[in-house]
Amino acid sequence: MSKFDAAQTTVVTSTYHNIGIEITFSSAPAAGTTANLFIKKSTDPSYTQAHSLTRIANNKFAGSAVQLIENTAYNIKISSNNFADILVNTTTKSNLYNQPNTKIFYVDSLGNDNNTGLSIGQAFQTIGKALSNISSAGTTIYVRKGTYYEGDLNITKSGTTGSPVTIRNFPGHKPILNGTDKAFNPTWVIHDVVNNVYKTSSSSQPLHAYINGVHMFHYLNLSDLVNKVWGQPNGFFHDGTTFYVRFPAGTTPANNKITVPKFTSGIQIDQQSNIVIKGFEICYFGYGPYPQGIYLNIASNVIIDSCSFHHTHLGVGIKRNSDFNTVQHCSFNESPKDEFNWDAVKTGGVAYEAGGIGIYTSTLPNKGNVFRYNTFKDMFDAMSPGSEDLAGYSSNLDIYDNVFDEIGDDGISLDGVAINLRVYNNIISNYLTGISAAPLSIGPSYIFRNLLYNSNTSSWKTNSIYTAYPFKFNVNSSLSTNWVYLYHNTSFSDIPACDGFLFKNYSDWHDIISRNNIYAGASYAFDNWSTMNPIDFDYDNLYTSHATKLFYWNGNNYNSLATFSSAINQEINGIVANPNFVSIPGADFHLLPSSAIIDKGCIINGFNNNYNGLKPDIGKYESGIITSLNDQGKYLSDLSIYPNPSINFVTIYSGKENLGSSFFICDILGKKLMNGKLITETSIVNLENLAPGIYFLQLEEGLYPPLRLIKQ
Repeated sequence: MSKFDAAQTTVVTSTYHNIGIEITFSSAPAAGTTANLFIKKSTDPSYTQAHSLTRIANNKFAGSAVQLIENTAYNIKISSNNFADILVNTTTKSNLYNQPNTKIFYVDSLGNDNNTGLSIGQAFQTIGKALSNISSAGTTIYVRKGTYYEGDLNITKSGTTGSPVTIRNFPGHKPILNGTDKAFNPTWVIHDVVNNVYKTSSSSQPLHAYINGVHMFHYLNLSDLVNKVWGQPNGFFHDGTTFYVRFPAGTTPANNKITVPKFTSGIQIDQQSNIVIKGFEICYFGYGPYPQGIYLNIASNVIIDSCSFHHTHLGVGIKRNSDFNTVQHCSFNESPKDEFNWDAVKTGGVAYEAGGIGIYTSTLPNKGNVFRYNTFKDMFDAMSPGSEDLAGYSSNLDIYDNVFDEIGDDGISLDGVAINLRVYNNIISNYLTGISAAPLSIGPSYIFRNLLYNSNTSSWKTNSIYTAYPFKFNVNSSLSTNWVYLYHNTSFSDIPACDGFLFKNYSDWHDIISRNNIYAGASYAFDNWSTMNPIDFDYDNLYTSHATKLFYWNGNNYNSLATFSSAINQEINGIVANPNFVSIPGADFHLLPSSAIIDKGCIINGFNNNYNGLKPDIGKYESGIITSLNDQGKYLSDLSIYPNPSINFVTIYSGKENLGSSFFICDILGKKLMNGKLITETSIVNLENLAPGIYFLQLEEGLYPPLRLIKQ
């Protein structure tokens, strides 16, 4: 039988650790045509089988090779039962980026814009002045410590590959780009003594306003503000001549400081490329509609590194065909959005759903963007990277090694259209929905080795009438959900009403495949409300602490795995058992040696090839391997930290080779916060005095790259 020989186009897209492949034929191959993916480093003698490509259209296949080595050349082969082998080569991106310093400008809050800017002694006073002086690729702007009350700044010059334009903190300094309106000087008089509402004359009409540095709720009419609609503890309203504030009960303007933003955005990059922004605190932007700390529009190869964003509405906003941008080692906070009434946010008229990173819907596709090593806290939706337009889809988007905590709605809202979406090694805690794929069209989308947990012992509680659940697929949308692969995730909740896994009413989802996941809850282990449910679940661990509930499927209860599997034809090889985590109070969801789900998973080419034991374990963590977000599951024989994330204490495993070495723990900007000496092979370090966030462990001798440490 002759091979299918229609013309085809193969597109390969490489990011730091992943490669996406798309094959489009001029006509449709026969039904049953396979596309098996094989990959090897160019220096290796033989190929290894990766995950097969998915047929996402009659004439198109797509898929990914994941968790590869950065800056490495790979050979790829696609073999089929119907078409000739396709061979392609590519190289993953390098984590390193240059700072050539072909020209250097300095900015100091004590400087003068009439200076040359060419030395510290001749520093400019404003960032805007320095930006206006960029004339060539390779230019670096060093910004020294201080608060810069500027905004709506534009970077209008591009760098080049290997010679980016760099705007960054002066080493050891942390400049603050602050959008606060310094001219707002209210004189408060009482408006409604019963409801503690005050007013001041003001023409300012900002989208956001802040009380003691955090968000107040924006009411769209005075009556709702006065009458405490939605029960918000405070809020504001303005009509163009008067600014009204309802202060917290028992307080007065003397006890509180009210501020408003002057600018809508911090920095805008429009149709420019090869730019690095590093080491800033960016805060209090939000005067006009669609505010953000940094806005990328048709901007590519931009790196945003080691910045802290707070109260910017949206930290980083990306729109249209903005490609190969990276947001890494940043923190995002929008307190107290996570405590806002859920209905108030959804129906109140002000877009408080925006959070840390977002991709705006457009008709132009984006590709190759990477969001990694970031922390998100106190938000409504922490990350919204989905464009909900079939023409403006995201391809080869990577979201990994991020930490999310106290999220009022979605930790990661993937809602939109994507091809080769990869979401992995993230930790999401205290949420209403951990990961939303409602909808998530085209595919394939790979959601793997994430940890999602809601603890009843946490002081944080969602301000919603709805029950929390780890994965969301139900939605009212014209778009369908297609080809979502759930592999090796661990989800846990001990909140009484929470299921291990919940499908609500069906909304046109297809081909949701689940393998080797832990779904542990306190109500049903598996709860399905849908009358139809085209899914494929197997080899998962299903557990509930509830005494009588186990499985619910479209009106029927099943009290054993055998009766459920026989009736529904799902989880034929599933396991109902307590997963036996190391420490739920300590947020250590590794498996104890006694766990019944060790060596009980199935092999998934490309996703668990390097398992320990007879077969892969079920869940995020493979037993017998000290894992962390730093090594992505690969054992570091000489230097490791665990558990990671940690709450108060972490153990450093140093090995004999490092005994006597000095170490330090630093923040994302490199500031040393703690230090010590490795006296024994295992050293316990107390982290109680560190705030939750991302830190790095480094040996003074520099024999190892820094290890990433997460304090919860």
